[in-house]
Amino acid sequence: MRADRPGGGPGYRVRAAGPGDVAFLADVVIEATRAQGRWPKDFDEAEWRARFLTWTEGQVGGELPDSTTSVIELGGEPVGRLRVVRDGQRIELSGIQLLPRVQGRGIGTRVIEELEAEAVKSGLPLELAVERDNPRARMLYERLGFVKVAESEGEGEEMFRWQQAGSEPGAEGGRMVGRHFEWQDMFVSPGSDPRGIGGVFLHHGDERTVLAGYLGDYRLTLELKCAGLDAEAMARRSVEPSDLSLLGLVRHLSDAERYWFRQVMAGEDAPSRYRASAGDDHDKAFSEAVGDPEAVALAWANWREEVAFAERFVAAADDLGLTKPYVGRGGHHGEVSLREVLVHMVEEYARHIGHADLLRERIDGRVGL
Repeated sequence: MRADRPGGGPGYRVRAAGPGDVAFLADVVIEATRAQGRWPKDFDEAEWRARFLTWTEGQVGGELPDSTTSVIELGGEPVGRLRVVRDGQRIELSGIQLLPRVQGRGIGTRVIEELEAEAVKSGLPLELAVERDNPRARMLYERLGFVKVAESEGEGEEMFRWQQAGSEPGAEGGRMVGRHFEWQDMFVSPGSDPRGIGGVFLHHGDERTVLAGYLGDYRLTLELKCAGLDAEAMARRSVEPSDLSLLGLVRHLSDAERYWFRQVMAGEDAPSRYRASAGDDHDKAFSEAVGDPEAVALAWANWREEVAFAERFVAAADDLGLTKPYVGRGGHHGEVSLREVLVHMVEEYARHIGHADLLRERIDGRVGL
């Protein structure tokens, strides 16, 4: 399995682990679990490491022929662990951990999407177990189209299976017959949804915390609305005669993030990827969105890159009153504060998430917040 991350930045790949990787594999599990705050107070690292090293040495030595333990590399440097079991009846994702410093870059998502593609090609189910005390992992898997199918009694785990979009019972030609509800908020169960939307208020505190929190919720909602779709569905213009598509929204919002945070507020020379200017009515983000897997991967990589930059910029800004000049529609010249940009981006996402609601419902019938 190899995936070179498009949109700039170093490539990553997945390679088979060898005996020389065993110590790193222990390190990444310890660091990732510690960052989640999931080690017990009486955690004995030395004892756990000794047992894990022995077990993993057997894994990479081939004691379990159906099990593959791999190292995830970023720019040639080991940054993660992946273990997959293939027994001819199913594909089981038995573990994936990334060092905290590389999380949030979409690497885990891309690795899981490759396993989903393998499941489609092989015709085998893709399954995994999630610890009940790990809601962030559960949120990720639900966003990627996994649904809970069982609980493991006494092991503190829940079993999930990947459900390809459009493959539910009753689907015809990849389209659902009638409206299809999962949870109220689509793929994420209420107990593990970190968003503060739908009358649930989670972002308390100062102005920065509230504005950044709401914007983060809408960014996550965009990902949820696109979860589990293949490239064709992402690019489908499902609300005719509009040229809107979910892929087009990802591309358009990537440019919006790039313009307001990188060009205007940070003053960087970072031209739009899809439009000649802010006032250009011909938005190639929509008109040139095509159902190609590489184009979809590139769109997500670009969007995540811009979101990460925006989050860093907002967190580091001394004052939301920071004001910069900008050029808007019709060549309008004005000034805008970081506070106004945050409010505008909440508005921008809220408007387009409404579009995403309709686009997704027309693709496979899924509805919800």
